[in-house]
Amino acid sequence: MRLRFKHTMLETNHLILAIPCSTLREVDVEPGLIPSDQWEAIQTLHDGTNAKILLPVLQKPPQPTFGFGKEALFGFNRDRSVLTAYLAGETGLFFPLERTRRSSAPLLFPQRKVGSPVALAWGNEPFSKGSYSNYGKGQYEIFNQTIKEQGEEVRRVFRSIDNALFLAGEHTSVKSPATLEGAVDAGQKAARILSK
Repeated sequence: MRLRFKHTMLETNHLILAIPCSTLREVDVEPGLIPSDQWEAIQTLHDGTNAKILLPVLQKPPQPTFGFGKEALFGFNRDRSVLTAYLAGETGLFFPLERTRRSSAPLLFPQRKVGSPVALAWGNEPFSKGSYSNYGKGQYEIFNQTIKEQGEEVRRVFRSIDNALFLAGEHTSVKSPATLEGAVDAGQKAARILSK
């Protein structure tokens, strides 16, 4: 198998590809290398639109320590020094950091001193292009069919290809999809299958 990077060509007998489908869709893949059912799954798997704002609070606010809205959840850490806003849906797609700096603090704490926020929208990240995997309407059955491969249970659409190309990542995890634990489990499982 040959891999071409910007300035380098590599040859390998085995490859564990541990990148999200949202990023893999943008990779030039030789036609026919990935079977059509797997390529369709890669093309259609949805990703979450989550975002997060961490807002340091210089003066501890009174209770309550959490709140929620239609597309947001707000909560303080244990000592109420940082407010974390979890955003989803349309709200999590994009929000400029400069706008966040100017508008969030007075809106959330009109009478309180706050530090500079840190904001992250996973959909804007170049290597993930979204947060965790998320099935679209009518996709549950496609992504939840499993098979045994070298004694390991794997998602059928993320099975290995010619015992040479292995797909890994939270989206391939059978036990813990959409979690960091699932990503680790999937990588370890791919290594176990490859080593048998």
